[in-house]
Amino acid sequence: MYINEEALFDTIFKYINDLDTELESLNNEGIFFAPELYIAFGIGKEIMKKKEKIFVDTNISWDREVKLNNGGLTDFLFHKTTGENKELIAVIELKLRNEYAAYKSDIEKLLNLNAKKCKKYFCVLLDSFTPENDDRLIKLETNYSKEITRIKNESFKTKQNWYKGQVYCILNLYKVES
Repeated sequence: MYINEEALFDTIFKYINDLDTELESLNNEGIFFAPELYIAFGIGKEIMKKKEKIFVDTNISWDREVKLNNGGLTDFLFHKTTGENKELIAVIELKLRNEYAAYKSDIEKLLNLNAKKCKKYFCVLLDSFTPENDDRLIKLETNYSKEITRIKNESFKTKQNWYKGQVYCILNLYKVES
């Protein structure tokens, strides 16, 4: 099934950027103040609101936190629904501000997923002191150069009271192929 990956990225980016603005106005904190599951749920809702543009279909259903045959819970699953039948079309793993080992673990989970027609994506909200990707994702892209393709990345300034200096949120969306 065709997936408009640019529309997928743009939907996610708009949601996290809007949430960052909202959190700053409410609590003088940025996107990293929100828990990962909250962000994942919000992204799932936004994808469903734009399903016709992203999946070029309206017969799409969404599941969250489902255990597949690859171990662990999967953050987002999207199915094409035809009557009672559900065909898995997309799986997305989300990681929020973490270490390389956590990113690697999600890539491995997606690589081990036995779903031939399903598109697999890894979405990272990276905290960085510069608007560019840091060593964590550079290492990931180097070590998985044949398995992952960056679709797009964008950054914006955010507030994080843990750090004294300016912090950026960098959204990266990767396609993962075995």
